[in-house]
Amino acid sequence: NVNFTPPTSLGAQFPNANSTKCTITCYTYTSAGTHIGTTTNAFDLNVPSYTPTGSVALTGVNLLNGAYVENKSSATVNITAPTTNLYGASIKSYSTVIDGKTYTAQSFTTSVLSSGTKTATTTITDSRGKKVSVNSASITVYAYSIPYITSFSLARQSDGTTVVASLKGGFAAINNKNTKTIKVTLNGVTNTVTSSAYTFDTTTTFTNVSTDQTFTATLTLTDSYTTVTKTAVLPTVSVTMDFYKDGNGIAMGKVAEQGNLLDVAWNMNVDGNVTGK
Repeated sequence: NVNFTPPTSLGAQFPNANSTKCTITCYTYTSAGTHIGTTTNAFDLNVPSYTPTGSVALTGVNLLNGAYVENKSSATVNITAPTTNLYGASIKSYSTVIDGKTYTAQSFTTSVLSSGTKTATTTITDSRGKKVSVNSASITVYAYSIPYITSFSLARQSDGTTVVASLKGGFAAINNKNTKTIKVTLNGVTNTVTSSAYTFDTTTTFTNVSTDQTFTATLTLTDSYTTVTKTAVLPTVSVTMDFYKDGNGIAMGKVAEQGNLLDVAWNMNVDGNVTGK
């Protein structure tokens, strides 16, 4: 009788199957060394039960001060799958699902991510068809939208030369990582407005603004990715009637700014016909 334990290294001889046929042959000799018989016995040789192992790591791409940003950031995915303890099998395939998309490479960079909590779930399959599912650590992708302006208006104060700009709007916070700049420009003068919050409803004041000109002011919002603008018109001071400086223009309800023009700032109600050549 001979006891024989097949070594696990034999698994390398059938890396694509869980079992194979093994044959043991016994040769019998006389004491003089003459071969007098051969006996063969076959049996199934099975690899021990096992499960592949692996891990998944995410590295951020195009982050904003360490934060993942919707439609801006992506992730590089690296899968580690040791080939030890597989009894000769090899890793055959990878399938990773993240943000609703499937990738099949061992290392890859995702498309830009949507907002929410994201986890990469990877299925690793070896050459014997054995599988393991592993998850990465979760990441948070913060929502992003461009800066928005709800309202922007200008109003002259009682002295006519002081103008108050009223502005309302906001920015995406991105976990308080987003930058924000608020500027109002009127007649070549720019006021920078500070806001500790990412939404604002505030005013800024301009002084020594000419009373006899119409101005267009611009509100500019800039964050880490986008700049948006909105304009508002500041009319002249309100007067009943004014003549243009050369005497050839008339304005009603405002200061005359152009010659050869009847410029009316008020609403008009005409009972008769209006005709022209």
